[in-house]
Amino acid sequence: MKRLDLGFCVLWSNFIRIGSWVRGRRPFGSFFKTASGGFAAGFLVTLLYMSWRRRRRRRAQLDNKDRLIFLVEQADEKLSQLLNQIVLMTQFLSSPNKVPASGSG
Repeated sequence: MKRLDLGFCVLWSNFIRIGSWVRGRRPFGSFFKTASGGFAAGFLVTLLYMSWRRRRRRRAQLDNKDRLIFLVEQADEKLSQLLNQIVLMTQFLSSPNKVPASGSG
């Protein structure tokens, strides 16, 4: 993360240096001042939007992870219930006191 911050500082300083060089030119000085300011504002808004999207995506991934963990826990609980029912059925079927399925007439 620190490497990204350093890259951003270098990029920003180069951007400011180019803007200063463009402003120093007289014939189009006022036009380039306005254009470079607008470009800088647009660039800043774009960076903010990208960081906002990254944070939002990370939050969505965490929500998906939590949802998957919840679904796995539910499935585990259902499997435990089914295993308990199988144990009860096995005990019932193996018990010596069996009741006949069809009644005698």
